Amino acid sequence: MAISKGLSALVLLAVFFAAEARGEAAGGDEGPCEDAAIGSGLARHAEPAPPRWNVASNPLGWLVGLYGASGTVVVAAHLGVRADVNYYMPVATESRGFELGAGLPIYLEGIFDGPFVEPGVIVRRYGDGDAEAIFGPQLLVGWQLIWRDRLNAAAAIGMGRDIRNARESSRANLFANGYVRFGYAF
Repeated sequence: MAISKGLSALVLLAVFFAAEARGEAAGGDEGPCEDAAIGSGLARHAEPAPPRWNVASNPLGWLVGLYGASGTVVVAAHLGVRADVNYYMPVATESRGFELGAGLPIYLEGIFDGPFVEPGVIVRRYGDGDAEAIFGPQLLVGWQLIWRDRLNAAAAIGMGRDIRNARESSRANLFANGYVRFGYAF
């Protein structure tokens, strides 16, 4: 962590001095008043502020009757808090269902970019009216790509455990889960 901060500081200093050298080579000093107003030129070329939240959905799921939305709020440089709601109404079936989830995506490279691990909890009820709900922890691993215009795509897969019958130790309590989402980061 300290090495990463040190490298970041060195890069910023190098960019600053390169911009100053470019300004001197281009025409010299504009004077203290203009320099204070214009600065070194870095503000004109600075990256926009990092995104603070993301909204996403799976438009491919809409074609087959899976409707959902997800929102993530950034709480630290590599950590977000995510919540999602989904409604299942698959085409050509009578089945219906819903899912509510919450997670803490931990991004290894940077927020909304690269590999991530996402511990969370899920509540799901799917099937006929007498179907029981699933409730329990889950752990997903995935990858998210974010483009310069802040459009992004994410995919994750993992396992969860239904803890309603925690005394029974069987594989029947395990379930697979995952998602594919496309979104925009603000």
